[in-house]
Amino acid sequence: MKRNFRPFALVAVLFGLFSSCNTDPFDGIDLHLSPELLEYTAMLELVDASGNGLIPDGATIRFSGAQADEVYTIAATKEFEFEAGKLAVGLHPDALQGNSFVEVTAIVDAPGYLTARTLIRFGGLKQQLVNIPLLSTDNLPNGVGYAIQSYGLVNNAMPDDFTFILPASALKDVPVSLNVVSGTQFLDANGAVINGTNVEARIAGFDTDSPESMANYPVGLIAPNAMTPSGSTQNISFTSAGFAAIDLFVDGQEVVGFSQPATISMGLDPSLINPNTGAPIAVGDAIEIWSYDETLETWSYEQTGLVVNGPNGLEMSFTTNHLSWWNVDFFGVNCTSTSLTLNVTGGPGYYVVKMVNAANPAQFYSTQTLYLFDGMNVTLYNVPDFPVLIEVYTTYWDAYSGSNPLFSSAPFNPCDGPVNLQIGLPAPNPWVNLDIEGYCDGISGLVLRPSFYVYYRPSGTSTWLYLGWVSNGMGTTDDLVQGQYYDFAVWYGGWIESTNNLVDQTNYTFSFELGSFCDDL
Repeated sequence: MKRNFRPFALVAVLFGLFSSCNTDPFDGIDLHLSPELLEYTAMLELVDASGNGLIPDGATIRFSGAQADEVYTIAATKEFEFEAGKLAVGLHPDALQGNSFVEVTAIVDAPGYLTARTLIRFGGLKQQLVNIPLLSTDNLPNGVGYAIQSYGLVNNAMPDDFTFILPASALKDVPVSLNVVSGTQFLDANGAVINGTNVEARIAGFDTDSPESMANYPVGLIAPNAMTPSGSTQNISFTSAGFAAIDLFVDGQEVVGFSQPATISMGLDPSLINPNTGAPIAVGDAIEIWSYDETLETWSYEQTGLVVNGPNGLEMSFTTNHLSWWNVDFFGVNCTSTSLTLNVTGGPGYYVVKMVNAANPAQFYSTQTLYLFDGMNVTLYNVPDFPVLIEVYTTYWDAYSGSNPLFSSAPFNPCDGPVNLQIGLPAPNPWVNLDIEGYCDGISGLVLRPSFYVYYRPSGTSTWLYLGWVSNGMGTTDDLVQGQYYDFAVWYGGWIESTNNLVDQTNYTFSFELGSFCDDL
């Protein structure tokens, strides 16, 4: 259902009253507006999965899920455009009526990168920073491999048996392969044979003992509405033994299926702990095999396979007649929610909080930048029903690589009941109170005090850093040093920058022009 917002009805009325006699309808009027339209919001930030690449212009986003139509920008528009790799979105207020939380999948495409899928959960936390790693095949992170191979066709079919291989490498520990037998023809989305003389395979494989690799797991290890072995859809969490994306093209046309089954083989990490046995995986262990439906944006159970000892160590082989993302994963059914209370010494402040698999800590179920304070209570929804850890980091990149945690909890099962954690944080720097106002050129006396996400950087530097959430123009931070110059930026109907600001007092006020947002007033 299409929603309508009317946050500026007062502006429209005043404009109608005064426009007939004044060029500037607000001349002499000091009108303050606080357009906080969306209660549950998310700041989406694109990052290069290698940690050192630049996100290109032209990234696009779409949303999938039952409530996908209820997602708006925080300026209450449907103009989903990344600027500086960032986009602030929120959920329509009506969407949570009768629901504790709403989940949507953000699907991002960018030139030169693989399609990224990230789950966004609205509910519980009112503001959240969601980093979306994008994977460039020319700049791979630790634990990821990519290979392209071609083979000639005769009469639109494979003339011989052939195995396309992504071998192990310095970056990736275990191989992935696809064996296609002689006579196989390649099918399009309608099941028709694709005519051509050459088939090209593109294989991306991912190790499961690398946090950088696991950050690229499609949607994430929490899988809502997955089709499980019971034949029903359930909210589940994975423990991954291996995953890969395999794409084929015949003379440039995408292949969806095969005329006869092909065989996929995935190498498995021998150090992975089997959650069913509590020991490293071994020959004979049974693991479920799943494929990803890019139309429904859900994982579906395909079959159960047995771990074998292959020519390169432990592996899983299975046959299929179609292509997709594939994973070889243990799974558990999630519980609906749990309560987490933090008893914090030091701080408060913004930190990156990560929920990881206790037995396989390279694998994680959420990574979020949160404002942590003593007595904080958070309701977590759709959480794993097996032991996890909470880790706290100073920066996203530390959390991304699993390096330098400030805090790591003891293992706990979030579904066993309310959880209390004792967290020690560094003492904060002196606090600076922020008072931020927006204005529109040509409309004097109109002051807007929106709620939005704020970024900063020391003037003269290039990297934008997350400063936090400002509510109705007011915020506080310990990230700024008095006497220093800073650039500030906000996302509100677009990316808006204010440069070379001297922070010279503990109560700092700055204003910015709201740009295209003012065109609607």
